[in-house]
Amino acid sequence: MGLRSWLAKNVAGVEAYGGVMGRESVKNGLAIGRTLYLGHGTHSGKSSRCVFESAESMISEGYTVYCADNNKMPPNEDSSQLSVLTRTAGVAFAALIANNAAHCCFANPENLGSFHRTLGSSTASCLKENSPDIPMELLQQFGSLQVPPTVTIALNPEKPGTDDLFGVILGEISNLHRLASVGFMRRGILGFDHWVVSLVEETTSAIQKAANEFGW
Repeated sequence: MGLRSWLAKNVAGVEAYGGVMGRESVKNGLAIGRTLYLGHGTHSGKSSRCVFESAESMISEGYTVYCADNNKMPPNEDSSQLSVLTRTAGVAFAALIANNAAHCCFANPENLGSFHRTLGSSTASCLKENSPDIPMELLQQFGSLQVPPTVTIALNPEKPGTDDLFGVILGEISNLHRLASVGFMRRGILGFDHWVVSLVEETTSAIQKAANEFGW
């Protein structure tokens, strides 16, 4: 992921910091999306489950895994609908984490508004440069998902993707991919757990330190 708290020291003010975090959201979100794509499996039938501990558990429930041999990795990105969906979901989640962290850490409403605006515009422009096949409408759809009232945390650190915002986003990927149900590996080489836990921890820490240091 590579987020560092010193980013705030190298930009002039909260607006510029929002722009930096927007670019970081795209970089880190695309990495998560590509990890999801490598670790996905599909099932021709309908399933309400989208998170599995391993490839073995996915296969045992009738899923066909995308990467059947870790020594022969298939592409982590292509032109398929599912690749677009996973990359979009990753970027949306990364941007939402940055937004949520700022909401919790910024005391000044004007600074918070400035950060939100530049984060959004920077995320959109950087995404157009790095993944132009992703429609902005799709990014907005993931960013404005209706979260069930029972989901109160962005990420469950013990079981990422279970009873959290990230799990809601994964479920939306499967809902939008109407050709087949989609599942994702949580653990292992192709698992998403390390990536999303690191993203949340580093983003929250960086924004909290910047807010405290600069009195935002």
